[in-house]
Amino acid sequence: MKTLSALNKDWIFWLDRLGAYTLPVGVLASVFLHTTDTIHITYSLIFFGVASLCIALAQHICLYKLVKCPKCGWNLAKFKSGKKIPPKLVYNAFKAGRACLECGWKPGQDKE
Repeated sequence: MKTLSALNKDWIFWLDRLGAYTLPVGVLASVFLHTTDTIHITYSLIFFGVASLCIALAQHICLYKLVKCPKCGWNLAKFKSGKKIPPKLVYNAFKAGRACLECGWKPGQDKE
């Protein structure tokens, strides 16, 4: 994640990973908590489902609102037309260190 590292926003990728693993781990935790009679399975499933949704929404908002070129301010997660780039393609581009579509800034270059 060259681009996210250069912008000091590595946490956005980890937020994405956390959101992806919250729901499956939450289902397993819910079953475990239900078998130990700690909490009813419905409440724990609702809790983990809402937590997963909130994390996914936070990651989506952060990815498409906070990742901007330090040189020109262009949103690096959008095409030149202004449409959002799908997350998988965005992360692949960030991993490769793709240049800004507006000014050509690349990770590793000076911000000014």
